[in-house]
Amino acid sequence: MTLPSALAILLDKARAEAKRLGHPAATPAHLAAALRRQNAAMCEAEFPDIDARLGRLLGAISPTYGVVQDAPETLQLLEAAVGESDPLRLLLDRLRPVLESAPEAGPVAASAAAPAAAAQAVEPGFTAAALRTGLPGQLAQYAQKVQPDAGIVGREGVVDELIGLLGRRRPAVPVLVGTPGAGRTAVLGALAARLNQEGYTGPLTGREIFRVCAEAIVAARRSATLRELVAGLQQRPAAEMPIVAIDDLEVIAALGGDTADRDMLGVIRALVGNERIPVLLIIGKQYLPRLAVYDGELVRQLSTVEVPPLDQNTLLDIAKTRAGQFSEYHSVDLPEAIVELAAAPLRANSDRSHPAIMLERLDAACARAAMRPTRQVVKRDLDLGEQGQTAAVLDADDLAARLGRHVLGQDQAIIPVARRLALTRAKLDLQPGRPDGVFLFVGPTGVGKTALALAITQEVLGDPEGLIRLDMSEYAQEWALARLIGPQPGYVGYTEPESWLTTRVHQKPDCVVLLDEIEKAHPTVWNAFLQVFDAGRLTDARGTVADFSGCVVIMTSNLGGRSFQRRSIGFGEEARGAPDHEVVGAVRAAMPPELVNRLDETVVFYPLDRAAIRAIAEKEIAAVAAALERRGYRLEVSAEAVDLVADTGYDPAYGARHVQRSIERLLLQTLVTEEPGSLEARVTDGRIVWGRA
Repeated sequence: MTLPSALAILLDKARAEAKRLGHPAATPAHLAAALRRQNAAMCEAEFPDIDARLGRLLGAISPTYGVVQDAPETLQLLEAAVGESDPLRLLLDRLRPVLESAPEAGPVAASAAAPAAAAQAVEPGFTAAALRTGLPGQLAQYAQKVQPDAGIVGREGVVDELIGLLGRRRPAVPVLVGTPGAGRTAVLGALAARLNQEGYTGPLTGREIFRVCAEAIVAARRSATLRELVAGLQQRPAAEMPIVAIDDLEVIAALGGDTADRDMLGVIRALVGNERIPVLLIIGKQYLPRLAVYDGELVRQLSTVEVPPLDQNTLLDIAKTRAGQFSEYHSVDLPEAIVELAAAPLRANSDRSHPAIMLERLDAACARAAMRPTRQVVKRDLDLGEQGQTAAVLDADDLAARLGRHVLGQDQAIIPVARRLALTRAKLDLQPGRPDGVFLFVGPTGVGKTALALAITQEVLGDPEGLIRLDMSEYAQEWALARLIGPQPGYVGYTEPESWLTTRVHQKPDCVVLLDEIEKAHPTVWNAFLQVFDAGRLTDARGTVADFSGCVVIMTSNLGGRSFQRRSIGFGEEARGAPDHEVVGAVRAAMPPELVNRLDETVVFYPLDRAAIRAIAEKEIAAVAAALERRGYRLEVSAEAVDLVADTGYDPAYGARHVQRSIERLLLQTLVTEEPGSLEARVTDGRIVWGRA
């Protein structure tokens, strides 16, 4: 039957209560809890201890975290109230037997606001009296009482916001978010100091704070510990109720889906719904959206409080305040100049942030200095990494020569690239926040565009694995942008940021980003890279900023290739007469001007001439010979054999891509029947034959 709106709303609230607690059905007990929330005055007038009764009733129901059904008894109660002048009063009367059937309160009882707290028995000795003096039983392994720390500076605004949320008549549930090392946990010490400060008379005066480590609880499969804490706290008078801060909540978001994590989420949901116990959650900023995917209803009940980065002056104040403690502990001399260096700004890609890194730097530096007779901290003790290093100077001519050993026959393309990288790596460019180079490599296929990108990773970055290669033909649709920066919340891939370009650059900030065949990408994808080329930054779907200032961005394109094909005869000697402006004109016609204007260099690669093809063949053959020498083959290849490989391995349409195939077909296939030893390759009747040397 159809229920009146008042009763329909009540049923929805009962279902929501059951879902929040992970219960299988909306029972009369859930209906009573919903009625109590909707009309607290009426319910408390009839049952002053209704919270405790509901806590014991609902706490006896085992959570299943499945689909919530409507219990037949619940529907019968609602149907009986249809047509009554005061349906809520009638419901309360009909629910009286249910409330009176609640088991008698034992040593520990839970309220309706935290029914899951009574789901398991409480450890012996886990009493209100014990909680006034410390944390009894196994709880001490997973939780600790936060000590006031008046020395924490720069977080006054965050503390004010927390008190404003927690101090309401019906406390809101703040969630502290920020990057690792920003001082989220330290804010608890500042909050405890404010609440226990002499002369403070505001909300929550004198309240204690219990910090619960979610990571330890999940690792130990001890979600019951949180229930035990809440159950013990329920015995305290409301005026003495401490604040429960659940830290490291990202472990649940990162591992969501495990049964233990779902159980932990169920306990947290019950705790968040508790109106008697002030609750505070702490999670990494990047994990809050992921938690919203796993439990959107829980996240919607939270009030986000961000722990912002500290300004440089505040960081210096903290460093100077703590420096004396480190100096005294290690018995070293810590100059003020070293203290200031410890607060050096971090890269945007740093996985952690100040002030934690700053304090770790000071502590580690003092420990290193304590091992020397002078016991004086010097700059090298700080281990500043990139922040404290002088940029390595690259000689443009030397770099061009080294790159030329990898990419043959393209000196005119290598020289401008080497000059630009020498400038930016010396930090002498006018816009140091931009990438170290933004290049467009254009030319026919198989002439060394990708090879030069690989050579840069090895010769400039010193990291052969430092290439991030994207085939832009896979980004031809507008929606493909989500593969670079992540989709919107709720879409497939949002909880898997590992594949996003922003995440990969964040993890490897010094890299070469190769955008292969850029002309095939959708214009929306082009536009996304404008902020990379202009400011060296790209913001993903979660708001995380990836810093590209240490990257080299290379786009490749075959635009203008027809001009080479028209001129290409044989091995391309005539194609080198093709003027650059034909290729550049093709680029400008195909790509938006705002993208072209942000390029450092448009580098034209010409078809390879005969000498370059032969040099490539000779280089590849030498590499094959070196590899086979470890297997007992000592190979000598005649000049005629090298010429034959070069002639058959070059195709004007595919460049030098067939050289390796030619080596396999002409040299290695005929080597299969030969025993290891000294062998010489010669040309006989237009084919290569092997003979004993």
